[in-house]
Amino acid sequence: MKPLSIVVVEDDASTRGILCDWLTQEGHRVTSASGGHEASRVIDGRDIDLVVTDVIMPEGNGLELIGRLKKSHPGVRVLAISGGGSETTSALCLLRAHNAGAHALLLKPFKPDQLREAMASLFAAEESAAMASKPSSPKPGRARTARQPAAPERISRSRELP
Repeated sequence: MKPLSIVVVEDDASTRGILCDWLTQEGHRVTSASGGHEASRVIDGRDIDLVVTDVIMPEGNGLELIGRLKKSHPGVRVLAISGGGSETTSALCLLRAHNAGAHALLLKPFKPDQLREAMASLFAAEESAAMASKPSSPKPGRARTARQPAAPERISRSRELP
């Protein structure tokens, strides 16, 4: 996946830090915000590819942010994450995020590979179009192998989401 410009919106500082670390290790440009209001200021006037946002936050919730993004940045993809809250379940939070316009959903806690898979599915059509536009024949003097070695795991598994 090509490097993306990502904004992580999460009120829990530990979770926000872990997500930023994971995404930075993958080569993405990451900015963070602790709530929806701050995220709006961070995003305003910037070219953003993806917003990863918690749904329940005290300083402007993710549902409000998703609604604003649909109007102000319609091309930005949104990945909503939730671990629920004191008054609702995680599943209900994510259903509301989906109905508000989130493109993908992840239930907390999740692992780095689940985040990677969700992001890959969001950008799969773009990646396919880019691959289709590239020539498929090998360059002269280079053999094409039937099986390429697996890429090394880049995201550290030493830190898990709380």
